[in-house]
Amino acid sequence: MPLIDFLLTQEAVVTPFLREAGGEDIYGDSETRKCRLQLGADLEHTYKNPDGTFDQVLARGKMYCTGEPIPARSKVMADGEEYIVLTCYRARGFKASHLEVVLE
Repeated sequence: MPLIDFLLTQEAVVTPFLREAGGEDIYGDSETRKCRLQLGADLEHTYKNPDGTFDQVLARGKMYCTGEPIPARSKVMADGEEYIVLTCYRARGFKASHLEVVLE
């Protein structure tokens, strides 16, 4: 078992964003993932939009988990709070990959 699994001591319910249709967001089936949350850090996050412009937002926290990448605009429910995924990327650590998810 990879070392990262021992650090994932919390759980979050992830509802993946699929697409937008008729002005409404369409979500897939929810799943529960083991994770580790870093909240309240008021992280500043900058990302590039598809049109080439940059946005800078104040993130509410970061979530570390394993599994398939989580699409932007997905919903995450953890510790009684709902968060929206800004970005998700795969990182390597402890000889196993994990996801780092920036939450708004």
